[in-house]
Amino acid sequence: MEDTNQSKELENQKTDDTVLPEQKKKKTIGVVLVPVIIVVILAVFGGIVFWAKNIKPEKDIDKKLGFRTEDYITLSKYKGLTYELTQDAWDECVGEETNTYEQVSRKARETDLVEYNYTGYIDGKKDENISLKDQSITIGDDQTGTYKAFSDAIKGHKQKEKIVIEDITPSDISTDGSSYEGKKAKFEIKILSVSELHVDKVTDQWVKDNYFEDMGLSTKDEFYQWNKDYLIENTIKPELWDQVVNSAHMNGYPADFYHEVKEEVEGHMEAEAQYQEISMSDYLDMYGYTDESLEEEYIYNVKSELVMWQLVKKLKLDVTDEEIEQKYEDEYEEVNMNSVEEMKELYTKDEMREAVLLDKVQQYIYDNADIKFNYEIKE
Repeated sequence: MEDTNQSKELENQKTDDTVLPEQKKKKTIGVVLVPVIIVVILAVFGGIVFWAKNIKPEKDIDKKLGFRTEDYITLSKYKGLTYELTQDAWDECVGEETNTYEQVSRKARETDLVEYNYTGYIDGKKDENISLKDQSITIGDDQTGTYKAFSDAIKGHKQKEKIVIEDITPSDISTDGSSYEGKKAKFEIKILSVSELHVDKVTDQWVKDNYFEDMGLSTKDEFYQWNKDYLIENTIKPELWDQVVNSAHMNGYPADFYHEVKEEVEGHMEAEAQYQEISMSDYLDMYGYTDESLEEEYIYNVKSELVMWQLVKKLKLDVTDEEIEQKYEDEYEEVNMNSVEEMKELYTKDEMREAVLLDKVQQYIYDNADIKFNYEIKE
C-alpha cells in the first residue's frame, strides 16, 4: 500500500453524531496481482452501496448518503493542478517489463539485485523495529540514508557472506515509525543471493513475442504507449487525486459513515492478506502499520470518499447502464475472472457504478491539469 496522509485536527462538531478526526506495480504477463477493481471499490470508496438507478440531483445524493456532504467537506483546488512525469519514473516503469535477473555466484556489483536479511542492534540489544528478513536491494540505487549504507556495504560481497556495519542512525527504516534521533545502530547483514541484471532490447519482434497474445501489442510504439497509459492511470491520476483530497478541508464526519468505511478498508486488507496467504497480523507488520497509521488510513479514506461525492455533485456527473456494462467488460480479466457473468456474481451494479464515477472524477481532474511528460525513450 502506498503512504497515508494524516488529516489536520478539526474543530466545530456539526451534530452529536459527528466525529472529529484525531491528530507502488504494473500487472506483468503471467503474474496475478491483487485485483484492481477491489482496490478501486474497497480502498477508495469503502464498497458502500447507495442506489440502483442513475445518479440523480444533489438532494438525491444527500438523501442516499444520509447527510449533506457540504456540511463536512470543503473542496479546494481541483483544476489547474501540476504534475511532472520524470525520466526516473519512466525508466522504472519500462524496466519492470524489460529487466530480468539471473542468480550468480560472484560478488555483488552495481545494478545487481541482492536479497538479504538484516538485524539491528541498539546499545548491544537486538531491536525488532530495525530488523527484517527477505529484503532486496539494487546496488547503487539508493543515494541516501540507511539503505545507501547497506548498498555500499553489500557491494563486493557474495552469497552467504555476513557483513557488520556500525554507527548508523536508523530512523528511515523503523517499521513502527519510532524515532532514533541521537542513537546509533549496529547492523548484521546476511546475503541470501546475488542476481545479475539483464535488459531485453525492445524491438517489434520482442513485443510480438511477449505481448501480442495477452495484450494485443505488436510494435514497440504500441508497447511504449501502453507504458505511458499505465503511468497515467496508476501514477499520475492517483497522485493528482491525492493533491485534491489533501487540499480539501474536512469538518468532521458522521460516525456511522466512518465505521462503514473503516469496516470496508479492513475488509480490503483482509482480502489482500488472504490473497498473499498470510495472516492479517503478518500483513500489517509487512506494511509497517501501527494503531496510529491505521487510524490515518481510515480517516484518509473517509475524506477521499467525501471529496469524491462532493465532486460528483459539483460536476453533475451521471452514469449510464451502458457505462456500467462496459466497466464489467473492461475489468473482469483484471480481477482474474473468466467472464462478465462471473464478475457480476461478486460485484454489484451499484459497486461498479461507484467505480465508474471515480473514473469520471479523476479523468476530469486529469483533463484540467498541467501534465509535463519529461522523459525520453531510450533505445
